[in-house]
Amino acid sequence: MDEEEKKHFAPRKDDKAKYPLSNPSPQNNREYYGGSYAEYENPYNPYAFYEYYPQDMNSGYHGYGYGGYGDENSNAYLYVPSNGNFLNQALQHLGGSFLLSANQNKPSQKKYLNKNANPFTPKDNKPQSIEKGKTLFESSEIKKSPSKKHVKEKKVNALPSPPSSISFSPKGDWGKPLNSKAEKNEVEPQSLLGSSSNQSKKNPNKKHEHLENYISESGNFINEKEILPNFDGVKFDKIPSFLKEHNIRTVGELRQKLSKMKPTDVDVFYQLATSLRHNQQNWWGLAEEILKTLANSQNIPDEKKAFSYLGLAKIADRRNETKNVMQHLKSALEMEGNFPKVLLWGGTTYSILGQKKKGADLLSRALNHDNITKKDKIKVIIGLGNARFTDNDHEHDFDWYLEALAILGKEGDVNLRAQALIGLGNARSTDNAHKRADCYQEALAILGKEGDVNLRAQALIGLGNARFTNPAHKRADWYQEALKILGDNGDVNLRAQALIGLGNARFTDNDHTSDTDWYQEALKILWKNGDVNLRAQALIGLGNARFTDKDHTSDTDWYQEALAMLGDNGDVNLRAQALIGLGNKRFTDNDHTSNTDWYQEALKTLGNNGDVNLRAQALIGLGNARFTDNDHKHDFDWYLEALKILGKNGDVNLRAQALIGLGNARFTDNDHKHDFDWYQKALTILGDNGDVNLRAQALIGLGNARFTDNHHTSNTDWYQEALKILGKEGDVNLRAQALIGLGNARFTDNDHTSDTDWYQEALKILGDNGDVNLRAQALIGLGNASRSMKKNEEAITYYKDAQKLVGKNSHLYIKASDGIKYASMFLNYDNNKKQNLRGK
Repeated sequence: MDEEEKKHFAPRKDDKAKYPLSNPSPQNNREYYGGSYAEYENPYNPYAFYEYYPQDMNSGYHGYGYGGYGDENSNAYLYVPSNGNFLNQALQHLGGSFLLSANQNKPSQKKYLNKNANPFTPKDNKPQSIEKGKTLFESSEIKKSPSKKHVKEKKVNALPSPPSSISFSPKGDWGKPLNSKAEKNEVEPQSLLGSSSNQSKKNPNKKHEHLENYISESGNFINEKEILPNFDGVKFDKIPSFLKEHNIRTVGELRQKLSKMKPTDVDVFYQLATSLRHNQQNWWGLAEEILKTLANSQNIPDEKKAFSYLGLAKIADRRNETKNVMQHLKSALEMEGNFPKVLLWGGTTYSILGQKKKGADLLSRALNHDNITKKDKIKVIIGLGNARFTDNDHEHDFDWYLEALAILGKEGDVNLRAQALIGLGNARSTDNAHKRADCYQEALAILGKEGDVNLRAQALIGLGNARFTNPAHKRADWYQEALKILGDNGDVNLRAQALIGLGNARFTDNDHTSDTDWYQEALKILWKNGDVNLRAQALIGLGNARFTDKDHTSDTDWYQEALAMLGDNGDVNLRAQALIGLGNKRFTDNDHTSNTDWYQEALKTLGNNGDVNLRAQALIGLGNARFTDNDHKHDFDWYLEALKILGKNGDVNLRAQALIGLGNARFTDNDHKHDFDWYQKALTILGDNGDVNLRAQALIGLGNARFTDNHHTSNTDWYQEALKILGKEGDVNLRAQALIGLGNARFTDNDHTSDTDWYQEALKILGDNGDVNLRAQALIGLGNASRSMKKNEEAITYYKDAQKLVGKNSHLYIKASDGIKYASMFLNYDNNKKQNLRGK
């Protein structure tokens, strides 16, 4: 242990720091920080044991953490393992008086719990010395000093009762039971790196008897006497014979052998760790311990060390610890950066985490390696598709998946075939015989009901993303089915993807009354260290849903947060989505004086070979903003370009948006003699079950074009049909547009006896924070209606209110100005007429 580490782990009695966590009197002994605490040094294990007792001394909690220390600001700290969230949660429920660090390597990352709590203070308010290797209550000087009565007299903050799901029984030191009568189901929390023979007095109170299970299930600590799982039948056949030969049955016996490991034992210990990390979560901690020992051992080939780091990265990945994944992966590549499996896993991981260029470089090196196996080569090929890599032989990312399927054949590895099929679906690969959804359905068919859970979940999520429906499934059903098979403890990233999918599908249920609830739930399970790309997706979803809270007073804040999180080198597609979102919200700042700047930046970020759908969205956005440049003399040029890159088999919704845009731009060509032809074409490709909002837009467009047919004898029929399919809970802006259309058409019915009623209703549903352009349109409509009724003063007020909402360069501002001009002219005419009458 170096000198810097000793500062953190060893007690420093010569430091006279004061601790606000215990009695205000000076506390000069670093072994006592408030609550019961003891620290010892061990040449083989630089970790500290501590006991923590809340105010109720009969509610004991014994745990394990890294050594405590104080800093120059008189704060006391305790290190806890980076995966020791259970301790954080337990102290939050019980009340505490420690600052906790979530990462032993970063003491600046600390969390303060209940600063004013004073669980235990010696009667004389003086610091107590503690014998090395003893717990606080075993120290001869203070053994009799703590008492429940004394603690009550202090009258410190009342502690909340722990929830029924988290409770515990006090235990002895380092995995040893306090007595032979310890209950069988009480699992002792265990340090990752060794044990001590120290024991502490057992507290008789047993009202908290489930926290030990909670700790064990977290996978962080395992009892020394825990029986190892059964390794019979696993693919590593050396393990059972090795354990039998050395008479190893328990965790403690395995640790003893690990501490005396011989070079000939390396392979079997690596197999043990690999098997354990594929086991239930409560064995991951032991697997991590073995792999760390291998990675830090001398006289072990770099190749083995590299694989040990890869194993650690995979455990961190399953725990959703992205930073640790990258750290271990970097170590693996430094150890053995030319081994095919290291390159394969490294490239795949970088691609998943959004660093696709770096991922593709590593995968390309693996593909060209002389010693790569056939199976790993197929994995690399699939990985290159996932990294969206293209070269002279692979013009599209989906070409890699097709190549993988060709090598595998119909009898190839089921999981690899399923991965390739899912990749094809994600790449939106289609041909005359296959639609996008077919890829996911074929993957599910070959996997079967008992196939790999994660692959089945990916295929189900893919079907949801492809908006595929059949008689048994609506879009949201696929995501729900994925969540069901994953369960509460399933892969965090896949669960987050399904939750985000439910948000995108605008699904609601009893527990999720708004689509925004799904995005928030996804962010909750991902937490602050979760997958950056998935967190960005959830943030973008909240922006698209126009959600606001106290930290995000505008929906544009979500897009900006996503961009900040992704950074300049983050996933290109997600950055483009956020930029397009800001453009759609007409957001401006110092660097983007027009919303068109966001669309142009998105196109620049994507490049000419970027995602077709996102490029189409940006192009459509520029058309909607009526932007022109040297290459696009008219706004309709953007829509035509979008249709060109999408092609005849491109995304239906995007093609419909472009067609509607052409109708709105009143563009005509040889095949489309009238603007309403575009709207009809959009409705045709959408079908009766197509996107409701797009169908409503097309219907509103037909109303605006005053088109009639046998089923719509008046243009008002289109607006009414739009309102019908939208329903009372449909998109506010589209409903407002339909209402304004009915007002402009001067339509009346039993509930709307004047055309002004439609405008008033539009303003009502838009509210004070609704779309400014639509509110301005409704106000202008009211002004026009008032002017037609010769209420010119009232009309002028409406026009001026409309002007306040929009900029002076807006066509609506100009329209309102014209209204004011005509209303003022008629008002003056009427006033002059009245004066002339009075004169006569």
